[in-house]
Amino acid sequence: MKNINRINIIKAPKLIVFIMAALLLCGAILSCKAKTAGPDPQFIAGVSGGVLTRREQVKVVFTQSQDTAKSLGSNVLTLRPAAKGEVSWQDEYPLVFIPAEPLKPGQHYQVQVNLNGISSFSFDFMTALPSLHVNLDPVQITENGDALVQGTVIVDEGEDISNIEETVSSPELGKPMWSHEYGTHRFIFSPVSRFNVSRTASITWDGKALGSGEKGFTSVLIPGTDTFEVIGLRGDNGIIEVSFSSPLKAYSDLRGFISLSGKTDVRYSLEGNIVRIFGDGTGSIPSGAELTIQDLEDINGRRLTVPVQYVVPDKWELPEIRFAGNGAILPTSQGAQLVVETRNVSGLLVEAFHIYADNMIQFLQVNNLDEDRELYRVGEPVWTRAFDFPWAVTDQNRWVRRGLDVSELSRNYPGGMFRIRVSYRQRHIHYECTAGHGDFSHLTFPDDSFRSYYRDGAGSYWDNFYNTPNYDWNQWYNYREDPCHPAFYALNYYGHDVTIGRNVLVSDLGLLAKRSLDGSWLVATTNLISARPSPNTNYKVYNYQGRLLFEGRTGVDGTALIPQFAEGAGTGPSLFVYAENNLGRA
Repeated sequence: MKNINRINIIKAPKLIVFIMAALLLCGAILSCKAKTAGPDPQFIAGVSGGVLTRREQVKVVFTQSQDTAKSLGSNVLTLRPAAKGEVSWQDEYPLVFIPAEPLKPGQHYQVQVNLNGISSFSFDFMTALPSLHVNLDPVQITENGDALVQGTVIVDEGEDISNIEETVSSPELGKPMWSHEYGTHRFIFSPVSRFNVSRTASITWDGKALGSGEKGFTSVLIPGTDTFEVIGLRGDNGIIEVSFSSPLKAYSDLRGFISLSGKTDVRYSLEGNIVRIFGDGTGSIPSGAELTIQDLEDINGRRLTVPVQYVVPDKWELPEIRFAGNGAILPTSQGAQLVVETRNVSGLLVEAFHIYADNMIQFLQVNNLDEDRELYRVGEPVWTRAFDFPWAVTDQNRWVRRGLDVSELSRNYPGGMFRIRVSYRQRHIHYECTAGHGDFSHLTFPDDSFRSYYRDGAGSYWDNFYNTPNYDWNQWYNYREDPCHPAFYALNYYGHDVTIGRNVLVSDLGLLAKRSLDGSWLVATTNLISARPSPNTNYKVYNYQGRLLFEGRTGVDGTALIPQFAEGAGTGPSLFVYAENNLGRA
């Protein structure tokens, strides 16, 4: 006992020193700091999370409206590591941090929120590494015989144009010229004079100016002038693209020279030296089809040196879904069937979000009829279903139409409008992973739930996959287009999203409102089934704030004229017109 007491007494001072040192160390190192509680769902509807772009706003959305007139302290929302930016109220619900400059790429940030009346909490996110994708077009041959080498660059939104123009070059061709329009960045090198024999040129790209580690090179063939031959052939998204060493003779019909498995009823387009083949009479190019091109002549009358013989590989296209057609009104003549087209997908998850009739004006204050901003304020999810469809071997890589019966919605939830979201998961797809593919069975795949509607469609704090075991950001980024990896189902990247959405109003009533030069308004109602006017239809006109300005009924021809002198008819930024009869609402 004495020995034991002596040991404790001796060890105690050293233990105290060790604990104090550890506490001091924890005050300086984030990883040792005691974690603040996460967001409380009672007060917090959602926060930014997962992987954000370097210029993206960091948001905290509250469940109850806040007093935006109160000044915000300097520490109401802070980032660690520190970042320059401005904190402000976007409206009475979202608090946002707007970076003054791009955040550090690939950085893990912790956000601390300290707002009076709500317990302090923290959350974290990561910033994406800058992306760089270079796509080369087929070499184009001009009428005077020069070769044009051109392509597009895809980068993150908001990148500095001067930095983008530093990404692509060629040792042989020099620096390209650039054009930037609607977020598309195109480059083209000066026309290249062709020699008698073919030669190659290297195209290199480097994302260093963007802060990206992406770099690479490829070689392009500058064809010689002595022969007429195929210089490139590639298949992508159901299209076969064949480029030749000189422009083709202006045939009235190429179908006598092109065939798919012996069938000459092919659909194609011709642009100079490039032929694009879209399929045969069935509307597609099936795997295993044999493409034959022979006896073609170029503009100089030279016949193709070697006929084209190409077999379409047995390749699985990426699973994808899309809506058929467009528009937000679904007539009952379609049997309340919402048509979705699927490729290599044989099952779907469907969610219906009901935008209540009383909230339609509030919805339209910030949306067009087909948009989905701030839905969490005007409705809620009311219906989810899972659909399974038969699969046939011949369905591989084909777009197959599926009808989704949504008649139950209009019966059980009359009035208002629905936001329909359609998605799928790994069990629904038909796809073969490449040989030697890694095993991802230990990773967490998304469940069947849909992301919650928060500000501008952002996912909630609880949707973050980077908090799951075995998460590795670089791996997820690299496998974002791989259906065998969970990143394919969890990330929305450059338009890739396994979830699609559309607003649907089940109705047979069409409505048109058009303002005349004198300030009056013409209202016309139509029967969408018969395409004839819908007479004696009641309508109402509201101002932007939702106040009833005018009401009336269309005549026997389905039209009505709202005079300019009607109160408020010629003022205000927007007017809302509502009509209803036995055909439905519009």
